[in-house]
Amino acid sequence: MIPRHRSLGIGLFVVVALVSSSVLGAQDTLRYRWTKGEVLTYRTTVQSNVVMSGIPGMGEMTVGTTITQMSKMTTEDVAADGSATIRNLIESVKMEMAMPMGMGTMTFDSAAPATAGGDPMMDAFAKGFGLMVGESFTMVMTPSGKVTKVEGMAKILEKAKATSPEMAAALGASGGLEGLMGDEAQRSTLEQGFTAMPDKPVKAGDAWKNEFKMTNPFGVLTAAFAFTMKGVETINGREVVRIASTGTIKAAPGAAPAAMGPMTVAIGDGTSTGETFFDIKRGRVQKATSIVELPMTMNMTGPDGTSISLQAASKATTTIEIIEK
Repeated sequence: MIPRHRSLGIGLFVVVALVSSSVLGAQDTLRYRWTKGEVLTYRTTVQSNVVMSGIPGMGEMTVGTTITQMSKMTTEDVAADGSATIRNLIESVKMEMAMPMGMGTMTFDSAAPATAGGDPMMDAFAKGFGLMVGESFTMVMTPSGKVTKVEGMAKILEKAKATSPEMAAALGASGGLEGLMGDEAQRSTLEQGFTAMPDKPVKAGDAWKNEFKMTNPFGVLTAAFAFTMKGVETINGREVVRIASTGTIKAAPGAAPAAMGPMTVAIGDGTSTGETFFDIKRGRVQKATSIVELPMTMNMTGPDGTSISLQAASKATTTIEIIEK
C-alpha cells in the first residue's frame, strides 16, 4: 500500500512534468542539415521543483525531481527536399525525486536497476522506465524543423501496458500521460522542440515572433514566443548562433479543467525563457535551455467527501545538449 501523501505528491509531479515537457521549444535562424547514416547523441535533463499548498494538515510541500535521458538519433534517409527520417533510440534513463516532509529520496538508474521488492512506487517507476530503454521511434523532419510524422511511440506504450500491470494501472489513472505518449501527441511535442526557423536571415539584435498551438493532455495550449538573435560565438572550436527567447503559455479561453484520475486540473498563464546555441556549419542544436514556470489549480474530493483545492507553482529547467563522441 503506497502512502496517500506519496501517491499524491507523485501524481502532482506527473501533472507538472507533462505540461512542462510540452512547452519546450527552440527557434533557429538556419536550416537543419542531415546526412544519411549519421548518428547523434543527445542528453536531456529536466530539473523540476513543484511547490504545493492546500493539502489539509500538511502545509506547504516541495517536490524536487531530476530526470536525465540519453537518446541516440540516427538519420536513416534524406529525401531530395532535405527532409530526414530519423530514428530515436532511448539509451538510458536516470531519475531522482526528493519527496517532501522527510519522506526521503527515490532514485532510479536504468544502467543499474534496483531489484524488486523495495519501495512500491519506485518499483513501478523502474518497470515503466525500464521498458522504454532500448526502444525507438521514428520521426520525419523538414530542413526548417517541422516534424511531419512520428511512428513508434504508441507501440512502445502498448508494450509497456501489456508487460507491466502497474504501468497499465498508472496510465489508466492518469489519462493525460497516455495522451502525451501517443504518436500524434509526440509529433506535436517534437515540433515544438524543432520550431520552424525564420524565413529570412537575421543579424545580431534582430527579433521575430512565433506562435503555435500545442496538443496537450490538459487541452490545447497556445505558446507565443519572442526571439532575439544575440550574435555568433565560438564554443569548443565551433561557431554557434546564440538566440534568446521569452514566451507565454495560455489555455484556451473558457477551457474546462481537465480530468486526471480523481483530480481536475486547471492551468494558469505561464511564462518561459530560454537560450539556444545552434551550430552554424553542421546545422544542428548544440545546446538549448528552457525555463518554464506554470501555476496550476487541482480540485478533488477527499475520502470523507470534502472538496479539496490544491495550488501548485512549478519551475522546470530543461537542458538539451549534444554529446560529442
